[in-house]
Amino acid sequence: MNCILVVTNCNSYLLGCVMILLLFINSLQFVMVLATNVINEALHKKTESGRLARTYLLSGDVVPDKVIFDMITEKLASAEVAHQGTWL
Repeated sequence: MNCILVVTNCNSYLLGCVMILLLFINSLQFVMVLATNVINEALHKKTESGRLARTYLLSGDVVPDKVIFDMITEKLASAEVAHQGTWL
């Protein structure tokens, strides 16, 4: 069974750890879901949560956790990652 790793916050220290994890993820056929990528994808695809996040971003506000959580939940339920099994 493959797993999906969800990374929600990645500072410069964690970025090195994430890069090392990518080597393992690729070799084990895991799927890595980065919150930053999920947000950018939702903004680009103009999903409902992406449009909502855009309004916060354009007004200079922080995107609420609920909106980010909804984006990640949508991504985990997508066909791209749902077939991979469980997620961490």
